[in-house]
Amino acid sequence: MSAFFNLFKRRKVPLACMMSLDQGHVHTQACFVEIMPLSVVELFQSQGCVSCPPALPLIHDATNNPNLLLLTYDVTYWNSSSGWEDTFGSIHWDARQRQYVTKWGRNGLFTPQIVVDGASDGIGATKDEVNQIIVQAMEKRNGMTWALGIDRVGSELRLASELSEADMVYDVLLVTYDAALQTVKVGKGPNKGKKVPHRNVVKELMKIGEWKGGIETLPLPTPTNYGYERVALVQGGIGGPIVAALKLSRPARRFFCTGRITAILPVPFSDNAPGLGALVACLKMDNAFPANFDIATKKAKTVAGFNGAYTTAALCIWTQPGAPLYGVQETNGGLIVFVGGLPIFVDGFFVGAVGVSRGLE
Repeated sequence: MSAFFNLFKRRKVPLACMMSLDQGHVHTQACFVEIMPLSVVELFQSQGCVSCPPALPLIHDATNNPNLLLLTYDVTYWNSSSGWEDTFGSIHWDARQRQYVTKWGRNGLFTPQIVVDGASDGIGATKDEVNQIIVQAMEKRNGMTWALGIDRVGSELRLASELSEADMVYDVLLVTYDAALQTVKVGKGPNKGKKVPHRNVVKELMKIGEWKGGIETLPLPTPTNYGYERVALVQGGIGGPIVAALKLSRPARRFFCTGRITAILPVPFSDNAPGLGALVACLKMDNAFPANFDIATKKAKTVAGFNGAYTTAALCIWTQPGAPLYGVQETNGGLIVFVGGLPIFVDGFFVGAVGVSRGLE
């Protein structure tokens, strides 16, 4: 199996240590983590639902993870009974929720409801319950016997799998959402006076193509509102499982930091802020292969070069919570990826490999 497909089959995040076999590197050893695929958490809520205000902060907290994308759909079926018209409500989101309910053979709709990867669901009344629903969906995904890679190439979306013929026709969906955190004060009904929080409110959902196996390339529609974010989903028909997801980021902002941060490594740093997630800095080691640095910088949307001679220990300090580099792609609170040991993909783009400095400490 190729390295490309091996990458997308990874589902768990074990820690491991490895030694460099490349005599041209001065690194000795480092720990690395495997990249987890993006999971989609669809939240169906309503400003007229009495159960939503206390549950939503817990759901937001539990899904605040770079490996999870929360998408909020406000439904309208509580409007008449509550006397309040949901400001973000749409009958299209009623229909999407109903697709899941029908697929699973259920009779009624409820809010709040979270659906993870189109595979598992629940109310999400507690943080533990939300986590359990997420775990259930991941376990189902782990049981897949095939892998699907999804990537963006310019204005096109590329899907690739070793599976030449899929078990069903998969819909390729494009979801547009507002990444801003919004709070609405309800003016009528049982929630009158309460403030209902919203994260990643979905504005549009459209089908842009299908995937039936093998390799497929689809054109991406031009954004109509550059203030919103977009994500591509590959879903197994109406109400089926979501087997792949890819954020389609806006142009990245530049990387800003305080203090003198320098190093001597071929490291691309990615800003993990909502809706960005693009390469923002690439650090070149003196004896690194030129091709590695060239690939990383050419793929970068913005690049900041740093020079110096800092140790692994210093870099690890900078990646801890509260430090200037915390939150960049794959730092994971101090754990950084060994150069040459694991490729880094940002929103589906290969941007290089993240590593430590000289490995001296």
